[in-house]
Amino acid sequence: MKTFFNIIIIITILSCSSNKEDKTRSHIQSVITDRTEEDFFAQPNAKELIKYLDINIDIWDEYIFRQGYLSEVDYNLRYSAMLPRENKLTGNNILRKHQIEEFIDSITNIVENPILLEEQKKSTIVSGISRELNYLSQFPRADSQLFIFSDLLENNAEVGGFSFYRNIDRKQLQHNPKSIATKLLNEFDTSLDYSNIEVIIVYQAKNSDDNLQFREILRVYDLIFEELKISYSVKANL
Repeated sequence: MKTFFNIIIIITILSCSSNKEDKTRSHIQSVITDRTEEDFFAQPNAKELIKYLDINIDIWDEYIFRQGYLSEVDYNLRYSAMLPRENKLTGNNILRKHQIEEFIDSITNIVENPILLEEQKKSTIVSGISRELNYLSQFPRADSQLFIFSDLLENNAEVGGFSFYRNIDRKQLQHNPKSIATKLLNEFDTSLDYSNIEVIIVYQAKNSDDNLQFREILRVYDLIFEELKISYSVKANL
């Protein structure tokens, strides 16, 4: 009888451990790159992006990498790589390390071989960001990162009636950024929960005038992300 109870206890412990291991997290890293110009100083770097994923914290978690582009069209292809989650108790460490190496190679291949696009006449920045945020919001339990490599210069007057290149809109940007933020917020679904998403904007200004313009645009995005309850940071490079 004692042996029987010992077996029951062991099975219970293993069951609890297994359930605990099944609660692995998901980590999603999405990168969208502005291809409306060819001379942006800051570009995605595979090694640095992989560091931000920090796979070594828990090699058994699920990891997803996505890369897409911002251009003059609304919808652009997404390229992705995935490392499925596994149970630590039943997983094979050697096989897992091999899977991680293949995952890293896939990310490197995606980042270092971008699609070739001619310089675009227009740019639909806001809709591209909104679409990717909507995608990431579908995974509320995941730790999600969205890297945006862009000067954020919206130039889509034909569709949304707004362009940072148009004088009337530039004046509005300087004197009333809140009105612009209110207008651009129409591109976002404010009913969604974006609280699990961290946004990192990466842009290196070319000169002082470019830097001033970028800071003015950031005032608009500061209001947008505040309304969406999204934490964000700005970097010149990774």
